[in-house]
Amino acid sequence: MTHTRKRLTRFRFNSAIGLLAAGLLLESGVDVDRAVSAFATDSGQLACGYEHLRQQAVAAGTAQGWMMAGDCAATLGDPATALEAYLYAHTIGGMNADETIYVLRSIGFQAEAAGDLNRSRWAWVEAAGLSQSPGDRLRAARALRLAGETGAARARLAALDETGFQGGELALLYEERARVISAEQPREAAMWMDRAIAIEPAAFRHFDKGLWLQAAGDDAGALIALEAAYAADPLSRDIALANAYAYRRAGRHEDAALIFADVAGREQLNLGVREEEGYARAAAGQRSAAAAAFRDAIDRHAAAGTGDDDPVRLYRLRREVETLERTTYFTGYLTWRDDAAFSGFTLPEQGSFESQIGAEAGWRPEGLYRAGRGVTLYGRAYQSLDAGSLSRADDTLQLGLGARWKPIAGHDFNLAAERLIAGGDLARDAWLLRASYGWTQGGDWNPVADRWVYTSLYGDLAWIPDDPQFTSAYASVRHGLRFRTGEGWAVTPYVTAVGQISDDSLATRERLEAGAGVMVSRWFGEDQYRAYRHRVDFELEYRAGMGDTPGHSVIGRVVVNF
Repeated sequence: MTHTRKRLTRFRFNSAIGLLAAGLLLESGVDVDRAVSAFATDSGQLACGYEHLRQQAVAAGTAQGWMMAGDCAATLGDPATALEAYLYAHTIGGMNADETIYVLRSIGFQAEAAGDLNRSRWAWVEAAGLSQSPGDRLRAARALRLAGETGAARARLAALDETGFQGGELALLYEERARVISAEQPREAAMWMDRAIAIEPAAFRHFDKGLWLQAAGDDAGALIALEAAYAADPLSRDIALANAYAYRRAGRHEDAALIFADVAGREQLNLGVREEEGYARAAAGQRSAAAAAFRDAIDRHAAAGTGDDDPVRLYRLRREVETLERTTYFTGYLTWRDDAAFSGFTLPEQGSFESQIGAEAGWRPEGLYRAGRGVTLYGRAYQSLDAGSLSRADDTLQLGLGARWKPIAGHDFNLAAERLIAGGDLARDAWLLRASYGWTQGGDWNPVADRWVYTSLYGDLAWIPDDPQFTSAYASVRHGLRFRTGEGWAVTPYVTAVGQISDDSLATRERLEAGAGVMVSRWFGEDQYRAYRHRVDFELEYRAGMGDTPGHSVIGRVVVNF
């Protein structure tokens, strides 16, 4: 927020100058004709000549000459030069009380504009001490706060009687009372800012009120305030982005995407805002538009020459494109277990043999699957292998057609209903109902690491309600470390454990196995915009069992994902 604060501070200073300049001139009692002439304009162009006035001030050696030069520099929008001139005037001295106060006030304004907050604090405290005016005392409190002396600012504000203020100065008093407590009491600060807004509804006041309400946990109230700020100043980047993020928190992703797109359109090399647009459109279910936004962010990476500097971010963008544009998938597998006749402990739809060959293909229609949730339609086929062989066992072909519903975007939790279709005498004609949950860390390719942690958890509850009824509760875990062996290649040693309880209406069985394995993975099928689309895993495991589970098993597996 540093960039935001600097920009808004300049905006607030310019607003304060416009509100207070007339009162400052009249209250000071200086030569109004001289002041007005310094501020004169001709067809909108500032008419003073600073260099001429500076030379006159040097020649005369008077504070009044430097005051004129400072006024000129201030009108030209050069606070650093104006500050220097006013400081010369103050150092030379020889001014009456009103002129001294005028110079101190001018130093306070220009020092703040130039970023010299300590000098601004000094000037306003001195001016308030000389004039004792409510306005100067208020601005002294403000300068103390800006210089980091919040306690002193709070004490000065508490001593001010608001009946001595009106108009813009009263609004500033309420604003300052809000700011000195905003860190500890954001909700109360928002209430004080409301009073300032009622007098002067400036965009930055709505903006800060919104930020404070967010800090207080009032997202609904914050959104109202931020929308008011955006309506008052739609071209402010900071206000616009604050609205976009507030819309995302409120679940209004389409509204957020529109603002991100507007800002990204004005900042052609800003890939971050276009990336945020992509996430918002993805959350809104606009898959094609989200992919287009991520593609544009990738192009901006290339245009800015930052791809090599941030390869993880670039890979993440390409993975988003690949995921959003993919509507179909295919998985094939071959599993061989040396005790292939091991009966009754596989998942319920797989029959009695864990040694199998199979495949599954699925489709996620855009109308049914949006924003990481929805329905996947799939079909699959698998067949058991003969014991001790890679030959397919007769009459074991099993087919299935089903729908899988993923209700939560951020979690791989699925509910499925599938019709099992017998392709042989040893297969099933039945309904299969299932609830499953999976979580994986380090499953994808890492473009920068030589090694990374890999963890996979899977849990499954399955039920075949037909006769014979079959129920199963299954869980597995893997944990290992992937080692990069080449571009797109990794070797992963891991430990694993598998547990299951099943009931086929005749008997209840339990198994618990644990062991270790190694997996060789190959990723391929990438391009400029899409991360690796395909992967092949070669796995070899050794497991030892307990209870009804055989003593040990060797398992080989090949899995192909397209």
